[in-house]
Amino acid sequence: MATLDHYCSTDELPRHDNCPEVAESWCEWRKAETTNTLAAFKHPPRLIDEHVEKHIRPVYEDLSKDELITSMAYLAVKSLQRLADEEQSKFPVAAHIA
Repeated sequence: MATLDHYCSTDELPRHDNCPEVAESWCEWRKAETTNTLAAFKHPPRLIDEHVEKHIRPVYEDLSKDELITSMAYLAVKSLQRLADEEQSKFPVAAHIA
């Protein structure tokens, strides 16, 4: 959600709640906030039009759900375990040495 909100931000409506809160952030607004130069900060022109945002925000929200992220992480771990098992079966001697 950070990237969508970031690219939809304006001076009138800054949306940086999900951007990293560090001086080394990729978010220029957060950098300005952490260096106390926010008063001089000006957003670039909005990169994602309001009409486009209206259509892609639900997709971002769905992809950001904890349940989806958790299940994808579980699948990734299972896939890595399967790959590791396959590699060990190719080299059975090496598996016993380790």
